[in-house]
Amino acid sequence: MGLKKYVFFSLVLILIVLGFVFSLNANDYRLELFGYALVLPVALWVALPVVVLFVLSFLHMIFYGTKNYFEKNALKKDLEKMFDLISTRLSSLEFYYSFKTKEAKEVSNILNQINMQPLNADFTTNDKEIQELVAKIIKINSGEYVPTKDLKLSNSNPLMEKNLFNKLKVDDDFCVEVLKKSSNYSEELVYNASKKLIINKPITTIRKNLDLIKLDKFLAFELFKKDSIKKESFSLTKDEINKIVSNLSLAKVDFIELAKLYKNTYTPDEIIKFFEELSSKYDEATSAYLYVLFEFEMIDSAREILVNTANDEYIPFKAIIDLKNSGKHYRLDNLCFN
Repeated sequence: MGLKKYVFFSLVLILIVLGFVFSLNANDYRLELFGYALVLPVALWVALPVVVLFVLSFLHMIFYGTKNYFEKNALKKDLEKMFDLISTRLSSLEFYYSFKTKEAKEVSNILNQINMQPLNADFTTNDKEIQELVAKIIKINSGEYVPTKDLKLSNSNPLMEKNLFNKLKVDDDFCVEVLKKSSNYSEELVYNASKKLIINKPITTIRKNLDLIKLDKFLAFELFKKDSIKKESFSLTKDEINKIVSNLSLAKVDFIELAKLYKNTYTPDEIIKFFEELSSKYDEATSAYLYVLFEFEMIDSAREILVNTANDEYIPFKAIIDLKNSGKHYRLDNLCFN
């Protein structure tokens, strides 16, 4: 029953009681209490408890009606915020809004501890913002790039980082931007940008941005492979190669691989001199120096180096000399240089 109907029918009941009692007894009744006397018609005395009950019940309904109103209003606001919570969690963000109802607080606590991902492209909802967000997430998860301004997320956000990796795949120029502003991106993205720059960009572009790249052994040799294919005026200088090598911990096989890459890039005199200089700085480069000497039939020079070495050192090279002395010929690449 509505409050208005309750008030109306309660007043009607009070009037009926008053009228009925008054028709039976129109006299007054005197009530004395603590020295005070109150004289009212009998009908009013009979109707008074009904009036008191009406007032108390009315106040009771007002109180709980007001309470229910605020609870429903709080629930409504929590439900509205629940959509914001879902959008936030889909974006891999923490949600810090304080819910008012116990149930919403518990749901918020659960959702903040799990990752949310749309299952497939058929996702549908009447909430326009969530529908648009899910469409973007599905594109990103499928390898497409979504303009960063449409996501409005920080670069450290997992969803945004995946999106930046997608951009790196489709935009060759983005790798240079990442390297120039490396502090704005994750180490993994910066490393992949370095890799893409070395593999996809011409050597001229790589040299311009070489100081921005943190070269490990893998990236360095990818660079050496590209540089050694064709000797150009803008290719790496021997000083630049030397500088890169100085920042790496190369083993014997690595120096030999370096020699194999550049043996056809430089003239014999240049490559021999270069590896002679390397061997004077790094003991691990001596095998590569010997490899170059043997490659260009500088046997006497190789003998001069080998004669002053221990019996168990540089055995493959010593074996080559012994085989040559016996009239047998083997290629260096058939031997093990470890």
